[in-house]
Amino acid sequence: MAVGALILLVGVINYINIYAVVFLRRGRELGVKKVFGADGHNIFIQLLVENLLMTGLAIVLALILARVVNPFIQHVLQFDRISNIRFDAILLSVILFCLPLLTSLYPFFRYRYATVVNSFRNFDRIRSSGNMRRLFLSFQYVITIVMIVVSLFFVKQLRFMLDADPGYRTNDIIKVPFLKFMTDFRNLDSEERKMKSDRENSIFDEIAQKMNANPLFINWTHGDSPNQIKKSGIPFKLPDGEFMDINLVGSSERWFKLFDIQLKEGRLWDDATDDFFSYNIIVTESALKQYGITDFSSALLQPSSRIWWASGRDEEMKTNPPYRIVGVVKDFNYSHLSEKSEPIAFNYMKGNKYSPLVASIVPGRTQEAIAFLRKLHDETVGGEYTYSFVEDEVREMYREDKKIASIYSIFTFIAIFISALGLLSMSLFDVQQRRREIAIRKVNGATVADIIRLLLKKYFWSLTISFSIAAPVALYAINRYLEDFAHRAPVTWWLFAVAIVLAAGISLLTLIYQTQKAANRNPAEVVKGE
Repeated sequence: MAVGALILLVGVINYINIYAVVFLRRGRELGVKKVFGADGHNIFIQLLVENLLMTGLAIVLALILARVVNPFIQHVLQFDRISNIRFDAILLSVILFCLPLLTSLYPFFRYRYATVVNSFRNFDRIRSSGNMRRLFLSFQYVITIVMIVVSLFFVKQLRFMLDADPGYRTNDIIKVPFLKFMTDFRNLDSEERKMKSDRENSIFDEIAQKMNANPLFINWTHGDSPNQIKKSGIPFKLPDGEFMDINLVGSSERWFKLFDIQLKEGRLWDDATDDFFSYNIIVTESALKQYGITDFSSALLQPSSRIWWASGRDEEMKTNPPYRIVGVVKDFNYSHLSEKSEPIAFNYMKGNKYSPLVASIVPGRTQEAIAFLRKLHDETVGGEYTYSFVEDEVREMYREDKKIASIYSIFTFIAIFISALGLLSMSLFDVQQRRREIAIRKVNGATVADIIRLLLKKYFWSLTISFSIAAPVALYAINRYLEDFAHRAPVTWWLFAVAIVLAAGISLLTLIYQTQKAANRNPAEVVKGE
């Protein structure tokens, strides 16, 4: 909405600016009408009707354009069009009536109280009008430069997040759901429940046997990938400390190896010796910092309540022992990089048979692995076969960021285009006003380059002042956008350099074209025309 408001503001300013220039050229026409008896009411009605017709035509063309680009918005930007007749009617009514009224007031007051003699004179030579137009142009420069800088940074931040190393392996890892937990399992009688459980265990064992024997996979297990870790908030504390929440994640030796989680100190799990009923945990580096632990080997973390329960261990279930830290792994980013990854504690847990099968594929053999898993799925559980890749899931986390970057880039292009139109109209107007001066300078020996340099001077002053205002505004906007981001791309100088070069390049090309065209005209014809 903020970007849309900026585009609307640029468009309205440009509209007012160009329209004011057009009517400054119509002083003689209004002067003639005054001679023949036209009063202020007639002038205002004429201006209002002309603006209504232009605005109405623009709305029709805009609706047609909106219909044409609708498929692009839906499929490329992945936005759904929501019909809201009331909103559309209010928006179009405001544009149709308010904009013509706003743009009619300036020329009306300009010529309503002007004498006929002044109306016949070229009002566009009045210095205040030129200053006002340059002020409008500078304002457009500011908005355009800000949007260019912010747009470039959005793209840079997006690339930074997509290319960042999350701290665990994501490439060539496939996920396939096999067994699904049935919600009505508890409603079955004991015999049906045992039959169902035995069948699922048989399927689970068959899957394990065939996966272990297949050379297409480096590692595999059942479980979730790191990007699906949820904030569980299990309270732990040191013996003499206070309870602090930490994410508790079930993991195994296979899981750590599969995702290449890096060990820093101690050890990882050993599937041959560790079991679910132990009181050992592995933590991340940030967990040590959170609890202020300097020597993890002697530290004990006390949960607020028992973490696991088991039948046949009645006496043990009455206790709540502390957990011993046996290993420390490096921090990794399991959530969107705008968020700070919270500390994690890993308890030992072999793969849950109801969790998806997760496997790392031998590089270059992805299609073979997909075909094998499809066949295995059909032979064991049947039904619909679906799969996903961890790398794609991580990229999907930044789907909204891609939308923002795309939208802002498109809107920035629109803002540049609108500003270029405004600059084109102003340069055309200024060159036309100074065509006699240009002709006289040419007669006195000025070259085309001299004339171009003379006319460009004031525009580059406007551009310089606009950039000095736009740069801190853009920096402030970027910092506000990133104030809640845990990981940020650096704001580098080239963002501002590209913005000023782009804005100056557009201005330069537009002005040189108009100035060179005027400078190449025959001075005798210009003076004669004046």
